[in-house]
Amino acid sequence: MRVGSLLGVPVKINVWFLVTLLALALLGLLPQSLVLFISVLIHELAHSLAARAYGLRAEEVELLPFGGVAKIEDLGALDPEVEKTIAMAGPAASLFLAALSWAVQNDWPLYPEILVYGVFGNLALATVNLLPALPLDGGRILRAYLAGSLGYRRATQIALISARVWSVALICGGAYLLYLGTGNLSIPVAGIFLWFAAKKEEFYSRYLFVRYITRRRAELGKRGPRPVESLLCSYQTPVKEVVRYFLPQRYHLVYLLGQNKELLGYVTELEIIEALLNQGLDIPLADLPVHPLGRE
Repeated sequence: MRVGSLLGVPVKINVWFLVTLLALALLGLLPQSLVLFISVLIHELAHSLAARAYGLRAEEVELLPFGGVAKIEDLGALDPEVEKTIAMAGPAASLFLAALSWAVQNDWPLYPEILVYGVFGNLALATVNLLPALPLDGGRILRAYLAGSLGYRRATQIALISARVWSVALICGGAYLLYLGTGNLSIPVAGIFLWFAAKKEEFYSRYLFVRYITRRRAELGKRGPRPVESLLCSYQTPVKEVVRYFLPQRYHLVYLLGQNKELLGYVTELEIIEALLNQGLDIPLADLPVHPLGRE
C-alpha cells in the first residue's frame, strides 16, 4: 500500500508491517511502534539517498515487518563497490540514530523510555541487517566483497547459502529459546521471513545476472584502461560456466585447451557475452570464433 513519498522517494507499507504495528499498539507499545516505523523508514531512505549520489533512481521504499527494502534501479547489476557502499548506508544510519538517541536521552522531557527503545531498537535493526545473508544489507556487502575474487554469480550463490544457514539458525535457535522460556516469537518469525526472502532473491538473481552481463557489454571500452584477467578452459566448456569466473573491473581473455591439452587459441570476453545473450547459455567455447595465438 503506497502512502506517499518522502524526499522524492515513494513510500510503500507492506500489510504485515501494519499488522506488526497494530500488535505492538494493542500491547500498549504504540510509542515504541512509532519509533520502529521512523527508524526503518530512515534506514531505507539512507539506501535511496546513497543510490542517488551515484546517479541511480530509487524506485520506492517498502516497509516490511522485520525491516524494509529500498528498490533501486539496477542495484543487482552494479559495480560491487557501489553496491557495497549503498548497502552500508542503511546500517550506518541506524547506528547514527542509536547514538543520537543515547546522546539526548537524559535531556528528553517526554517519554524517556522511547529513546531507550530508540537506542536498542536501532542497534537491533543494524545488527540484523548486517547478517551476511541475502537480501539483507550484510548479504549484499558479502557478495560485493566476494565478487572481486569469485565473480558475481558465485558470490551471489554463496550469499544465498549463507542466508539459508542463518534463517535455519534463527528458526531453530528462536524455537529453543521459546522452549526455555527466555525468548520471544520474533526470532523464529524473522528466520521464516528471511528464508522466503532469500528464495525470492534466488529467483530474481538469474534475471539480475543477465542484466549484469548486459551492463558489462555496454561498459566495455568506456572506462579507459583496465587490468586483463586470463582464464584457461577446455574447448567444450559452455559459456555459462565461464562467465561465473568473470571479475568486476577486469577484462577477460579465455584460452582454450584442445582434446590433447594443446592450446588452440583464445576468445575475448565480449565474444563470450555476445554468444551468451544471442545463442544461449549452453553454447560451447569451441563454437565461438577462436583467435590463434600470435595473431591479432
